[in-house]
Amino acid sequence: MTPRVLFLAVRMGPGFGVSVVVHEVARRLIARGIPAMVGCVRAEGTFADVPVRRVRPDATAVQRIARRFGATHVVAHTSPYFELLPELQGLQTWVWEHGDPDPAFFPAPADRAAREAQKAHKRSAVYPAVDGIIAISRFIRAEIGRPDAHVIPNGWEHVLADQATAPEVPVSRTGTGTLKLGGLMRLGPGEGLYKGAEAYVALARRMRESGLDAELGLLGRGRARDARPFEAEGIRVIRNASDAERARFLAGLDVFVSMSLWEGCNLPLLEAQALGTPALALDTGAHPETCAHLCASPADMLRLVRRWRGERTQLSAAGERARAFVRDGPGWDAATHRFARLLKRSLASDAPPYQRGEERLSR
Repeated sequence: MTPRVLFLAVRMGPGFGVSVVVHEVARRLIARGIPAMVGCVRAEGTFADVPVRRVRPDATAVQRIARRFGATHVVAHTSPYFELLPELQGLQTWVWEHGDPDPAFFPAPADRAAREAQKAHKRSAVYPAVDGIIAISRFIRAEIGRPDAHVIPNGWEHVLADQATAPEVPVSRTGTGTLKLGGLMRLGPGEGLYKGAEAYVALARRMRESGLDAELGLLGRGRARDARPFEAEGIRVIRNASDAERARFLAGLDVFVSMSLWEGCNLPLLEAQALGTPALALDTGAHPETCAHLCASPADMLRLVRRWRGERTQLSAAGERARAFVRDGPGWDAATHRFARLLKRSLASDAPPYQRGEERLSR
């Protein structure tokens, strides 16, 4: 029996990491002869090689489209679809968990309480009721408290397609001139605390006060007013860039910087390194699994940048290490292969649908 997969994600569109994961895996499944479809609440952009349908987030609507598609598996990547899985009948139901930032990162009491309740509900009512759980990193597997979850790391190959002239050899950074540093995050207050927006502004100030010959840029989605606090500190902001513009931005940096305090993966970090750009991240969340150069603090970052500014051969070597770190690890092809094996095993009559801890991938 050939599996048929209905993926569910609240939003499919540019600038959202979950959209990348769903699209890259779904299109590779289809290429392997495993039919796949994506259901979402909101769709933006085009996904020509994967069918995307709007699906109301209630169990009846999901059950209906699953039946029409002939789905054997329903795989939810986000709420509110996670919470519907226990209500579905006659289907394999799976959670593909990308993680939830600690509710403490959201200062509004109502928002924090809602996030705490959502996490608690998944642990008590969703995870025990589904046939399988996938986590995008070992960090997420530990954080959700499910040692039986299968770890399938995110890939990186999509960024090469996004960049029309992606370099296939490491870029030399041994020249002289002003260092170009940059980061990527959604602008605005929603995720600013855990994404390290204030720390990013503080980094710009420390660079300026120390006289470091470097410029700092930031690419992200948001409104003009969301960019103003960064621009006021001399940070060049690029808003609402296309995928190709994002890839060119990452490849053109001398150093990619992430100040994020929590990440289940940090896809831009993988993308920058895959393009040969040295990347720095704080030793938090899943960064030890996804970054070749970790820093204990923003001060450590600044010291390392200053060293690379004076020793450009070290900077160029760091780019080569970053590129190899990502490209020598598992990518989307490996993720799809792993998932396809889980799908087929779950349908085999002589094997339980969910086998604990077997053949986990790690970066």
